[in-house]
Amino acid sequence: SSGNLVLAYTEYTGQTDNKIALIQPSGKVKTDITLGTDIKDISASSSEISVLTDDSVIVYSISKGEVKNQYSVDDSYSSILQMSSKIFVKHRSYIELLTD
Repeated sequence: SSGNLVLAYTEYTGQTDNKIALIQPSGKVKTDITLGTDIKDISASSSEISVLTDDSVIVYSISKGEVKNQYSVDDSYSSILQMSSKIFVKHRSYIELLTD
């Protein structure tokens, strides 16, 4: 979303839960999502946040923070890019379209 910041973080060193926050230009946290797994990469569009983990790509609604979709991947996927409703992933040395 325009002017918003999407941030992946942990609250404490050594904590296993990771969080994703959508922060508006005013500094207000609009969406706060907790994941029980490591985050490899994140990307966002105006309506969705996509998260790459070791074994999946999870797509969340920005407005509600709810899971909209989930795709299985393996640990050879290294990065993600969301452009509108399309999600691209880097798999070894190739860029693949994960969604149509």
